Amino acid sequence: MPKLTAERLREVLAYDPLTGAFTWLVNRRGRFARKGMRAGTLTCRGYRQICVDCRLYDAGPLAVLWMTGQWPDRLVDHRNLNKGDDRWKNLREANHSQNGANARGRGPLPKGVTRDRSKFVAHIRVNYRTLYLGTFNTAKAAHARYCKAAVEHFGEFARTQ
Repeated sequence: MPKLTAERLREVLAYDPLTGAFTWLVNRRGRFARKGMRAGTLTCRGYRQICVDCRLYDAGPLAVLWMTGQWPDRLVDHRNLNKGDDRWKNLREANHSQNGANARGRGPLPKGVTRDRSKFVAHIRVNYRTLYLGTFNTAKAAHARYCKAAVEHFGEFARTQ
């Protein structure tokens, strides 16, 4: 089956860049896909998926296709971390490292910090490699070092919380 084109997408769906909502321009089978209704459903991971011509697509890449006429070359990242917020100003293309940099920290310690006995270790992941940033007496000091490295490596994609 050929890949969805911008022309075909615009035939069946309208996109509002201010709200991020896709709406149907045509009636489809089923009661949830009628002309004028919002398209797609939210997955358990929070992404909106839309079925077009019997294929599922994430709404983020569809928004890029709709706005630019071309599929994104890389991943589509949500600036505000809300995976269901597909407003045009919230979307940007990113590589895997940049996408990972714009993620929340996990666990009780600050992002980029792990504990090693009574010390705190700062590290950052860049292009599939983990870089050691140092060992510190406090989690706050280790996190400050991580924040500095995140801005150096990822610029606008750096999320330090």
